[in-house]
Amino acid sequence: MVCSLALVQTAAARALTDAASELATKILALLKPGQAATFSLENTSTLDASDVAAVRAQLEAANLRPAEAPADAGVRVTLAENFRDYVWVAEIPGGPEKQVALVAWPRPEGTPETEPALRFTLESERVWEQEAPILDWTFVHDRSALLILERERLALYRRDGANWALTTAVPVPAAKIRDPRGRIALVAGTGGFTVYLPAGVCTGLAEASLTLDCRTSPALWPLEAGGRQLAAAEYTNGRNFFDGRVSMEPSERRLSPFFSFAALQQTADPVWVFAGVDGQARLYTPQLESLGTIADWGSDVTSVATACGDGWQALATRPGDGTEADAVRAYQIAGRKPVPVSTPLALPGPVTALWPAADGKSTHAVVRELKTDRYAALHLDVTCAQ
Repeated sequence: MVCSLALVQTAAARALTDAASELATKILALLKPGQAATFSLENTSTLDASDVAAVRAQLEAANLRPAEAPADAGVRVTLAENFRDYVWVAEIPGGPEKQVALVAWPRPEGTPETEPALRFTLESERVWEQEAPILDWTFVHDRSALLILERERLALYRRDGANWALTTAVPVPAAKIRDPRGRIALVAGTGGFTVYLPAGVCTGLAEASLTLDCRTSPALWPLEAGGRQLAAAEYTNGRNFFDGRVSMEPSERRLSPFFSFAALQQTADPVWVFAGVDGQARLYTPQLESLGTIADWGSDVTSVATACGDGWQALATRPGDGTEADAVRAYQIAGRKPVPVSTPLALPGPVTALWPAADGKSTHAVVRELKTDRYAALHLDVTCAQ
């Protein structure tokens, strides 16, 4: 038995080394001449620390260098698994789109059966694109109509065969800031909605035409997840983030300034996430008691409520400066730490907006495409992996 076990361990070590070598070869084949050959390594599988160290050593032996910080990595390597295989993914930047190298190899017999680390799949649907910046968008009337919020107007489109045709456009209070943000919050079961802008708030109705009543006084923006409002926040006048004042009737708390919000209504230990303007995502209880921080998420986070039996997931972008293509990934929180539960969804440019859909089950994203410099409205869905 000892001899047999030793042979299994030797074969497993050889398989791991061969897989790591294969992954390194695929990475080097995708790198362009002069492109940074630095990598970060994240383990979401049951491989132990010595196995992860062996993978790292094999990558370094192929002249790939560990990055000083994950955000500086030219290649992002994730070691994941499912019931049958180890699945290793390397994301390589390559112009406006990410390139991906993947290696899968069987888990050795006798290793414990564990739940797959990557239980969800992210899917993207392109709804609309245009040259003018889009602040937010939403379907109305069961997808028969579409609202597009721009810097200075709100436009209503209706189905015209396979295309969208402009019906009405009305002006909105325009903010005199470089990167304004906006939010469309639907009133459930009606064509009514509220538009939140840095320069004011509007209430409207989308029927045969579009009616809008705007005022330039400030208003609290809703913090939503799971299809309902959990709190409200004060938007910073003249900037593009929230000043940290969070209102939960009848009290108000002051947190660090933040850019976006997500909530994970997990079976145990619900978690609220505030993506700070300093690059730190801060974790809290629903009573706003601090739980810790996450350092390697981008400034856009939101939530989705799936039917997969795992509660809600957080969707987060990766850190970036707006000059490179972005990606969105699904996470859950375990032990106050983020656990990836999907592979990253590569996008054709930086994310400029990420808001929950009205039902809380999907997400509305806006991406500025690097190749065309146009803005795309994307509908992001999270599905249960089979």
